[in-house]
Amino acid sequence: MQEAGEVSNNNKELLTNETELEETRIIEGFNDPATKAQNQRTPETREMEVAREQALEAKYKTETGKDVEVVALEGENVHVDGIVKNSDDLKFGYSESDVIRVMHLMTHQKIIAEDVWGAVPMTPSTIDQLITHLKNHPEYDPDLLYVAQRWKEGNFSAIDHEHNYLHTRLKATKGAATGIATSEQEKEFVLKYFDPSVAREIGFQ
Repeated sequence: MQEAGEVSNNNKELLTNETELEETRIIEGFNDPATKAQNQRTPETREMEVAREQALEAKYKTETGKDVEVVALEGENVHVDGIVKNSDDLKFGYSESDVIRVMHLMTHQKIIAEDVWGAVPMTPSTIDQLITHLKNHPEYDPDLLYVAQRWKEGNFSAIDHEHNYLHTRLKATKGAATGIATSEQEKEFVLKYFDPSVAREIGFQ
């Protein structure tokens, strides 16, 4: 008779298999993009990030004549004083919240609000990049793709409400949109904050 606490050979084999499966599941967890990106960051890559930030700070200081703060972490968009200056290779992060954050910044170009900080260009190419990303993530809220497709169609008639929806999803407490920018106001915003390539793509230059 088997004593309490004693494990038969069959049970030992079963436990071993279960342990191996559990270890496999844990290891598979390291394959998600966010974990990969974090694990790949080393002191050397951070040095490269800092060098890139400094080079961009120098570039934009030369162009604007003022000091700017550049954040250009690996795998993220380059922000200059909170602004993504152009539409090249826009990144949407590793989660639904990251996408919402980028979409929220895209709306700033087209709204009126008392307190707005940061922006991402809203152009045909950035909208296409957004839609592609959302289609690759069917697990995300389908409302996000619905909104992006409205933008693709050139329908910005509810952009202020869409901004406030995204704003609420981010749990922001101030800066709600109070209206929609006129074409002239949008042009002024684009010329002030973005690289000339964005104005050309939209047709403002």
